[in-house]
Amino acid sequence: MVLLEGAPGEGKTVFMAALANALRTPTKSQKTPRGDVISYSTAATQSACTVENLLRCLVQWLRRGNEKEDLPLPSSYKDLLTEFHSQLSDTRKDQSLVLLVDGAEHVQDGTGQLTSDWIPQHLPQGVSLVLSVTSTSALLRVLTKRKWAALFPLGQLSLPDRKEIVQKELGVYGKKLSDSAFNNQLQTLLMKKGAVSPLYLHLACEDLRNFASFEKMKESLQALPPSLSELVQHSLSRLQSQYREVGLGWALAALTVSTTGLRERDLYAILNMCNGLTSGGEKATWQDMLHLARKPVKRVPMATFSHVVRSLQSLIDPSRCYGPDDLLALTNPEVRLAFKKELLLPGEADWTRAHILLAAHLWVLADPQGTFKFLHCESSSILNLPFHLVSDTSSSF
Repeated sequence: MVLLEGAPGEGKTVFMAALANALRTPTKSQKTPRGDVISYSTAATQSACTVENLLRCLVQWLRRGNEKEDLPLPSSYKDLLTEFHSQLSDTRKDQSLVLLVDGAEHVQDGTGQLTSDWIPQHLPQGVSLVLSVTSTSALLRVLTKRKWAALFPLGQLSLPDRKEIVQKELGVYGKKLSDSAFNNQLQTLLMKKGAVSPLYLHLACEDLRNFASFEKMKESLQALPPSLSELVQHSLSRLQSQYREVGLGWALAALTVSTTGLRERDLYAILNMCNGLTSGGEKATWQDMLHLARKPVKRVPMATFSHVVRSLQSLIDPSRCYGPDDLLALTNPEVRLAFKKELLLPGEADWTRAHILLAAHLWVLADPQGTFKFLHCESSSILNLPFHLVSDTSSSF
């Protein structure tokens, strides 16, 4: 078992995808790949992090070509786990098999609790398991105690790697930075403190592509914040300024205090609430918020909201493919810190308003008819509501 270890935003997902592609591609001296490769990412969709979906994917792939291929998959976690281990044990000894799981520390059971029970204690001959994990994760500390686990620190990007990322990011749009001796724009970007992170380089290239002009490229490069957290703050500030009239900052503050993240439709509902609060929102009461949650005064145009969501997805996790029911969640610590610094000023006012906004939205989801019976509602709204009600100390319910 190989543990690929790195900090958030250091490129673990990109590395795992490149590794899978390299293992599947025959060398010049080979006509066929060296063995079978199964690649899985827990960040592909919101449901991809559930252990049942992970095991279904692995079992379905391992069944290929055997007598069970057309049979229905087991429905319970216990049966899926049993078949997974059974299929691994039956793997042909004369052909190698590599399992790659990106973001292994995010795998959850049916109750939302993190789990690692699916990871085999021992691997059959010819089977390799490669897991990417965050440097600070508890799973990494547990797995490194196993004697047969090899640790592979990803580390920071080398200068040639940084250069290649920037050239590819901008090259997609037919753009490039000068690397001449007299005007080395590329070097100016690559020497930024945050340039050791692929996420920083992605966001920097997006910023330059969208807002920098050829005539003022040098000034734009020099003005780019040096760290990832500061660059996210810079982008958030610009986004807020662009949509300040609809109360975007308040809606993003609610996203920041959310413990689980928000779906697109939840963020849209909260943004509509904020759009009705733009005058005198600081003085809004719990009843005001609750009324706006049920009957928004003004709705934000969908074209505006779509641009906001795309911008947020690029800031939060550009490597992920988002579906309409997936959560926008601040999982990267540096990105989360930037959201807090930009949207939640010291003191209670901003935090209180963010919690009351989210609490009012969750209350309406939990009690859509206003009967105080809380029947036939989404369980997640009930589960998350108490935290935000308690966190808002200014209201009486």
